[in-house]
Formats: sequence, structure tokens, C-alpha cells
Amino acid sequence: MRVNGKNWHDTRLPFHRSATKTSKPNCSTNSSYARRARLEKQDAAAKAVERSMKEDKEAKRQERIAALREKRQKKEEKERQEKLQERMGRKWAERRKKREMKSRAGMAGMGKVRGPRAGM
Repeated sequence: MRVNGKNWHDTRLPFHRSATKTSKPNCSTNSSYARRARLEKQDAAAKAVERSMKEDKEAKRQERIAALREKRQKKEEKERQEKLQERMGRKWAERRKKREMKSRAGMAGMGKVRGPRAGM
């Protein structure tokens, strides 16, 4: 019986022919949906490979950039130290460099400043 009460009308069947072939045993492997799903799966795998290749390429690029940045920083620091040595003398510059290294090492592990003069 139909929902709208018109019992004299036949129930409608799907118009496209592939929907009526479901009773055949091999139709699921040849259906357009299965083909489309298979193609989508292949596309997803190809995109995953492409994405991983792009990530590797970007990681290598970032490594090169970091190496260049570090090299430039070392060069600038060396030039700065040479200027200080010219200006103030070699021994004074060495003492100052040691003092800076100690302060950098100490500052790296510090979080909050604590102590009696913390609020000043």
C-alpha cells in the first residue's frame, strides 16, 4: 500500500538501469559506486604520498634556513667580539665574553624571579 493512499498506482522503481542490477552476483565490483570508491582511495593514497614529499621538502628547507641563520649569528658575534678586542683589549674582552656566557646559561633556566627584591 502506498503512503498517499493511491493503491491503484504501482510503486515506482529507480529509473537508471544500474540500480536494478543489484540481484546479479558480480554487480558490486562493477558498479559505478565501487569504481568511484576505488578511484577515490587511489587518489587519497597519491595525495598522502605527495603531502609527505612536500613536508620532507619543507623540513629540509627549514633546516637550511636555520643553519644559515645560525651561521650569520656566529659571524656577527665574532665581528662584535673583534671590535671589542680592538677597543678595549684582548684580556678584558675574554673576561666579558665569559661573563656573558655565564649570564646566558643562567637565564635559560629561569622562570619567575623570586627573592626579597622580586617586586622591585
